[in-house]
Amino acid sequence: MRWFAIAKLCAMSVALVALSGCGGGSKGADGTNGLNGSDGKAALVNFQPLAAGSASCANGGVNVQSGLDTNGNAKLEASEVQSNQAICNGTDGVGINGTSAPAISVNSTTFSGNLNGCTNGGSDIAITVGRDPAIHSYLCNGATGPAGANGDTGATGATGPAGSTGATGATGATGATGATGATGATGTTGATGATGPAGRDGIDGFSAIVTQITVTASPGADNSKCAVTGGIAVTVGNSSTVSYVCNGSQIVVGAAPPSACPYGGAQIASSDSATPQNICNGNMVPWVNVQATSRQASPNTGYMADSSNLVSIKLPANSAVNVGDVVKVTGIGSGGWSITQNDGQKIYTGSLGAAGFLPQPLQINAPYTYHYSIALVNGGQQLYSAAFGDGLYKSTDAGQNWVRLDNAPSFNWNSNFQTFQTIASSADGTKVVATGYGIGIYTSSDSGANWIQTSAPSGQWASITSSTDGMNLVAVDKNYSGAVFSRDAGQTWSRASGISGGQLGSVAATPDGKRLVAAGWYTTVFTSTDFGATWTPTGATSTTYTSVAISTDGSRMVAVAGNGGGIYTSIDSGVSWQKTSAPERGWLSVAMSADGKKLVAGGEYGVGAYVSDDFGNTWVQSAANTSVAYVALASTPNGRRWYGATNSSIIGFASEPYTTLGTSGSLSGDQFDTVELQYIGGGVFNILSSVSSVGLRVR
Repeated sequence: MRWFAIAKLCAMSVALVALSGCGGGSKGADGTNGLNGSDGKAALVNFQPLAAGSASCANGGVNVQSGLDTNGNAKLEASEVQSNQAICNGTDGVGINGTSAPAISVNSTTFSGNLNGCTNGGSDIAITVGRDPAIHSYLCNGATGPAGANGDTGATGATGPAGSTGATGATGATGATGATGATGATGTTGATGATGPAGRDGIDGFSAIVTQITVTASPGADNSKCAVTGGIAVTVGNSSTVSYVCNGSQIVVGAAPPSACPYGGAQIASSDSATPQNICNGNMVPWVNVQATSRQASPNTGYMADSSNLVSIKLPANSAVNVGDVVKVTGIGSGGWSITQNDGQKIYTGSLGAAGFLPQPLQINAPYTYHYSIALVNGGQQLYSAAFGDGLYKSTDAGQNWVRLDNAPSFNWNSNFQTFQTIASSADGTKVVATGYGIGIYTSSDSGANWIQTSAPSGQWASITSSTDGMNLVAVDKNYSGAVFSRDAGQTWSRASGISGGQLGSVAATPDGKRLVAAGWYTTVFTSTDFGATWTPTGATSTTYTSVAISTDGSRMVAVAGNGGGIYTSIDSGVSWQKTSAPERGWLSVAMSADGKKLVAGGEYGVGAYVSDDFGNTWVQSAANTSVAYVALASTPNGRRWYGATNSSIIGFASEPYTTLGTSGSLSGDQFDTVELQYIGGGVFNILSSVSSVGLRVR
């Protein structure tokens, strides 16, 4: 049956007919060339399945249609079919059931180029019967005919739109200068320029005596006074008091008391008047030129520091001044000046703004132990501390007295390496949370009196933070397990995403707990805006971060690095970070005021604490002890007070608007700087006025 089907295949052929001429005459001249022939047409093939019982194939098969693409649409139309060739399936065998006729498949592919005997490409028809190799037949495309003659020129098209204007031609040569025209009218006067900056205030001159004395004839003015001898009536200033000096009476003139005349004056009394009159000097402060390096000041005197060296002006002793007395100092020489103090004296500097607030040590009687963390309540009136290997402590009187929270769980670091390390509190101090190394997370809802262990897993919890209402908590782990967070005061906990891995050591949050910042050793800085649920790494340099802090609105952040690292700040919620001018030290901790302007950073042994009052742009070393390690820091919202947890105690500093009490305190200025002080009692001088280009220096 297979051979019968193969025999039905027919190959298409093209017969070429040769025309020849006959005769014996001589050869005539060549005829003219014929017209170029039209392009050849492409050969196309189409396959139609034939059902069993069809007229061409009783058992079904395939009808192969072929022809030329006369209309050029690459589709074989019925009118273009030149050949139909039926390829039939074999008939069933007779007798014992034979094998089924093999399936016949026909495939066609096109090809280009000079292949398979086709110069201009064509179609490859592959017919496969059963498993036998395919039999290929090729239909070649006709050769491309020569180009036809050019057609007649078409009609002229419509005129197109006008083109754009051409480029401007070159400027012609400059013509000869014309005659000078008549002078124009004078223009209106221009507006007056802005007023220049005000010049520096001059040194106060001598004030005149401002008291007005009025004298009138007395006789007849008051029959009870000078009725016989006559005399005068005296009034001073705007006083309604009248003193009478009668002819022949005794007049006494003496010094006016300082309480009545701060700058001195005279007191006039008459034997005819019970009320004396004080005639006071005006603000007449004499000025003394000082070219020496030191001078003892007198009350109600001004001093001109006129030297290339620093001139020290020592305030009058408390016993030598009266309330209201003044001392003035101005800098004439390039060396500047310094006002020094006696024992028991200080200068109120609140009028100088932030520069007038000098850190003063606070009296704190914390127990001698390794304090590892600290939490502030109500501006430091209440304090919590987590002591390494020694439990939790609390003070309710600004650090004067402390109690150990004995109801808190007890851990033994020496035997099982477990300890409290970090503590945080709500704003009112009632909700407290604490955790640490190798332990779970514990909470108290009654200011530390009683504690419960939460469902949080145990870990190497290095730092924990709380919102001001105590509801939103976040803890970070130092052992590469990331962070956990709670939205219900620690009742339930969830694992945070985006912050796993790394030795995280510090976390801080805004008061509402929504925005956070965290970092650790050999990590970048991470931020969160959804209460610690998800975290994003910032572009901060990966280094040995030990502590972070954040402002109330979350826009300003600070991170310090240990192991000789620097201090880094961000002003755009952690998007970008800048290394500050702070020295590279072994920084351990940092704290920030609510607005992010005031910062304090603490270091390891020998570093001490540094403060900044300008968002971290500049730093100065504070007077804090340098022989301890500042493991943790906390600041009041206004940044005026800060507290440090050290390896031996709790240290506190308050920025008070006074110079240091006693002989170690001073107020200094440069050339052209001026200050006026007034004694207000109790050893305190107040700044009445000051002028300085860069600011007076408080010590």
